[in-house]
Amino acid sequence: MSCDLGYIPGHLKMELKPVVPNFSVGEELFYRADPAKCKIPYDNISLRDISHNRSFMPPSSTLDDVLFNIDPTKNFEKYNDKVVVVLRIASLPNGQTYTKEFKTDDGASVVVITLKHDPHPCMYPHSVFEITVNGIIVDSDNYSQTLNTKPLKKVRSRIRQELSSMIQSGIVDQSEEIQIITEP
Repeated sequence: MSCDLGYIPGHLKMELKPVVPNFSVGEELFYRADPAKCKIPYDNISLRDISHNRSFMPPSSTLDDVLFNIDPTKNFEKYNDKVVVVLRIASLPNGQTYTKEFKTDDGASVVVITLKHDPHPCMYPHSVFEITVNGIIVDSDNYSQTLNTKPLKKVRSRIRQELSSMIQSGIVDQSEEIQIITEP
């Protein structure tokens, strides 16, 4: 599949570039957000689609690249009403990517959030925090049956806290405990 959007710069087009599963300490993630929702992002994080762009190491993508619209059904080139939040990867204990496991209190369900490179034809650096519940990838179609269930309410809250902490601090650090900043 190729990119047919003429305004997308060449370095963002996937073409024949490979998926790069490993991330690097010092690499940056660029998250497009509404300015008003950055200070207290907890309630505004969709757990169905946690996408952003990666910079790669050495950097080949810039923070403004995440503002390009890659949906051909939308009639604009860039998101002018959004800001870019930069998250820097501070540690990767497994040496390859961010992965964190959450369990329900009774241990019956395991939810895993994993940082993955997920390129699109018009956005090669596109990446996601992928969430799985007992091995099933959570998406828009199955969210209500997987992650959005009563037994997983506390886990959803912990994932939102984890992601909020990243957005507020600008750091992706698997070795750190969640720290929510309440002061603007």
